[in-house]
Amino acid sequence: MNLLFAFLLAAPTQLAFLTQPGQTGTGVCSPKVTVELEDAGGATAMAPAPVALTLTGPDAFFSAADCTGPIIDPNGGLIIPRGGSNASFYFLHPHVGPLPLTVSGDPYAAVTQSWTVVAAPGVAMGLTFLGIGSVSIKQSACSEALSYVFHDINGALVTAPRALTVIYSPADYVEFYSDASCRSRRLLSADLPAGSSGSQVYVRAGLIGAYTVRAASPGLEPSTVQVLISGGPQGCASAHALWPALALLPLLRPRRSR
Repeated sequence: MNLLFAFLLAAPTQLAFLTQPGQTGTGVCSPKVTVELEDAGGATAMAPAPVALTLTGPDAFFSAADCTGPIIDPNGGLIIPRGGSNASFYFLHPHVGPLPLTVSGDPYAAVTQSWTVVAAPGVAMGLTFLGIGSVSIKQSACSEALSYVFHDINGALVTAPRALTVIYSPADYVEFYSDASCRSRRLLSADLPAGSSGSQVYVRAGLIGAYTVRAASPGLEPSTVQVLISGGPQGCASAHALWPALALLPLLRPRRSR
């Protein structure tokens, strides 16, 4: 009976934070956060199978202590391995105020810590497109340079405190390039080194319409600009505009006489 009791006590029954809650700054990489499995008595326990963790609260999660490199998928990207007892991460958040940090993983109940994010002047916490609310270009033509810069909590221009990845969207409808002729390899993102003040990107699109172009770096406030695509020199119409006419084509075909 004592052996059975000891076995049951050692089996994991809950998640718990191994590190204490604290505070971090806007755009500042958080201290290390570690969550572990515990048994019914609160002692560290080993995972009998991998436990995929769900993370909520902060804007972005990282494995690296300086919040560089690939982000952690908050929906199961962080795993306590079989035979392991814990997993650790770091996070970024651009907004001032209280920040509940919640971790869960089936079949264990969620646990929450209360963090605080304070203003950190001089540290990049967002990016913004310079001097433009919208830009108009012809269908399939290359745009002017869309320049963006990093800013701190007060809106002052600052440089990147670490290497940052800027992701461009919507990639399904708008093409992104690094050159003014839009002939280089298409971009999905740009990797900027520490000390960078920003960058620029060129865009083009093949369908007439209005598109909200977004530049975002995980954990920082994103920026958007409206890109308006009008008809090219040949007066090409958009696929959406042509669809009603295309739908009528079967009705316009001459019928064969019997």
